[in-house]
Amino acid sequence: MSATKVNLQYLNLGPVGGRGGVVRFFMLANGIQYEEQLFALSNGEWERKKKVLIESGDNPAGTVPIVDIDGVTLTQHVAIMRYIANNRNLSSDEYLHNYVQDAVADQYQHLRDDWASNAFGSADQKQKLTTELAPPQLHVLDRLYAKLKLEDVLLSHGNKASYLWGDVAIFGILHDLVRTGNLTEEDMRSNYPNLHAVYKTFSENEAISKWIADKSQ
Repeated sequence: MSATKVNLQYLNLGPVGGRGGVVRFFMLANGIQYEEQLFALSNGEWERKKKVLIESGDNPAGTVPIVDIDGVTLTQHVAIMRYIANNRNLSSDEYLHNYVQDAVADQYQHLRDDWASNAFGSADQKQKLTTELAPPQLHVLDRLYAKLKLEDVLLSHGNKASYLWGDVAIFGILHDLVRTGNLTEEDMRSNYPNLHAVYKTFSENEAISKWIADKSQ
């Protein structure tokens, strides 16, 4: 098992997680030490960094999060979590346990994209996310949990009772929907009980709850 500290590069979004926040939650939940470099959106810092990423070839897409671990530079947040899980021997030895994580993480990406495109837009975009885009996708994800989960609440655990990428991705998008005012916890509890149970599990994780509390001040 590598003891190398992970370096996370992402946007400074305050209490909102975003895609990089999902990676952060994954590391917090699993007790993985990390450092982070956050880029401000307001002063042109991120635009300068994006240009460097593209021109240097570090990430031709010019996107974050980016993670550096053991001399390897990683992009794409779900793939990053999967890599770290394999690197730290956290993935399950059972193929099915990893499959259910992949299946939900794949489906989740649609909602993540809609959130990123609308949560910070006009009032009409925000309303559309709340009333039209998010609800049907949340219903699909809730039903997927009912169908696929191998445990009482979570889809599965990995080695050493570790938390895996699909479950963490779901917590991340629920956290962000609540933070940006597109979903209430009461609505989640009433309409998406399987998802609410996941949200509650990670919200009560000591490291995650501390990060949320610190960012809420």
